Amino acid sequence: MGREASKKSCCRHHPRLQRYVLQPLLLVVMVAVVVVPTTLVFLRHKAELAASKSRISCLAVDVSESECTSSGCLWSPIEGGAPSCYFPPADTHGYRVLDRTYTDPGIWTLQLGLLDTSAKVVPELKQELVLELTQYGDAMFRVRKACMQIRVPGEERFEPPVPLQLPVPQAPDQELYDVAFSADDVIGQVFTLVVTRKDSGTVIFDSGLGGLTYASQFLQVATSLPSSDVYGLGEHAHASFRHSFASPIVYPIFARAQPPYPGSTTNLYGAHPVYYVIEDDTHAHAVLWLNSNAMGDLFYSINTMGDLIYSKNIMGDMFSSRNIMGDLLHSENIMEAELIPKPGLALRAIGGVMDLFFLLGPAPNSVVQQYAQLVGLPAMPPYWALGHHIGRLGYNNTEEIRDVVSRTRRNGIPQDVQHGDIDIMHHNLDFTIDNDNFSQLPEFVKKIKDEGVKFMTVLDPAINAELGPDYEVHVRGVAGNVYVTWGGDVELPDGGNNYGAGDLLLGHARPDNRSAFADFLRPATQTWWGDEILRFRDALQFDGLLIVS
Repeated sequence: MGREASKKSCCRHHPRLQRYVLQPLLLVVMVAVVVVPTTLVFLRHKAELAASKSRISCLAVDVSESECTSSGCLWSPIEGGAPSCYFPPADTHGYRVLDRTYTDPGIWTLQLGLLDTSAKVVPELKQELVLELTQYGDAMFRVRKACMQIRVPGEERFEPPVPLQLPVPQAPDQELYDVAFSADDVIGQVFTLVVTRKDSGTVIFDSGLGGLTYASQFLQVATSLPSSDVYGLGEHAHASFRHSFASPIVYPIFARAQPPYPGSTTNLYGAHPVYYVIEDDTHAHAVLWLNSNAMGDLFYSINTMGDLIYSKNIMGDMFSSRNIMGDLLHSENIMEAELIPKPGLALRAIGGVMDLFFLLGPAPNSVVQQYAQLVGLPAMPPYWALGHHIGRLGYNNTEEIRDVVSRTRRNGIPQDVQHGDIDIMHHNLDFTIDNDNFSQLPEFVKKIKDEGVKFMTVLDPAINAELGPDYEVHVRGVAGNVYVTWGGDVELPDGGNNYGAGDLLLGHARPDNRSAFADFLRPATQTWWGDEILRFRDALQFDGLLIVS
């Protein structure tokens, strides 16, 4: 479809969006022709909810009927473990389309208004949203909402400063998918985002089941999935790459220093808010939600008896306004996966914007290529970094490290890299050396480097903030304004004194005392960090660094 034809179709029918990339919840949407009447769509959604097939828990698990209904949620106790209190469908909870304009080629802008009947599950639901849908040709499009870039008009919200490799927006020439903003594409209708693969008719995204929730500190959208062959959403330990829907599983998405343990589903070092689906006809797609706030993803699915398998903590108190920050950040009940023949997925975060990228393949390898092209290829490591590394936390002195290298050689085991850890440093202070126990380490490192063995150690971005002028690293950091600080009108700890640290945000990490945290989004911090690394390397000739937390 040419540019003028595409524009005409979007205005008169359902805007058609051609692209393989769907961007998570910052809604940049591509419009498509969907001819199912609105009434029939929502009757189907209501019927599924009533039968417990697609219920998304609303408020806490132990909420009473009066608490549930007074918030605008639906109440209907049912056997089988499904929640009694659950979200209404999109014709009751969410937004309606107030206006839609087509500006530059491939860019649609929607004005959305909150439905008066929306469930008040969190305070201050946003009354107005601006949704921007950007097309990038035939295979990718982006839905941005910043109150869901979708944006709230005039409101600034944090967006990850990630340099995406985006092409120039352009209307597609051949339609690979259809995108509809409402069931019959009429201004004033209830907003739903429905993405359909054109050649097969497969619905790959449908937000109608649970509507759209958008508040200052809570964002949620739910969708049905065309298949239970779902991958991604890391970083967690899994028995297989393919997600299991056999029982409820919680998948938080929030990077932290947590080693993997067998059977654990807790969040680990990385955050990858992207999921991949292999459809029944072997076509594939992926959806990325570009958001760096704490997230959770709830998988839900329907068993052969038509009942959802819910754990007693499927949502915990995450929807409760008093606990939305507490439980969402600190509970393991941020995301659950529950498999049955008709699966679904709820996405939620505690801030930022909804910025959704849809990547439509259609082949599985094409989806991976499109994702790599979008976010950029990984850095090529040096050849030696792919070799045999040895290291651990807990070396007591240089002699113990020397023994490890010697013992490895005596037994004919190849070694390319020897690691130190934070314990080589004075009281766990970054950019220092423990001269009591590791005074010989610099000379030892020079020796093994001459023999072909590289040396690495760690750095922790938590900098001890309570040593005063004795710790020059921190002194230079304060002078350079490199730390994360308390923002806005916040009452500081310690009766407002903040332990003498001004407005620095303090916490406890590896160092013995309270620490300040480097804000690497600031150019000044990047310069300071690089300078400290160079100073440290003058004292210890390491070949690489591992950044830990």
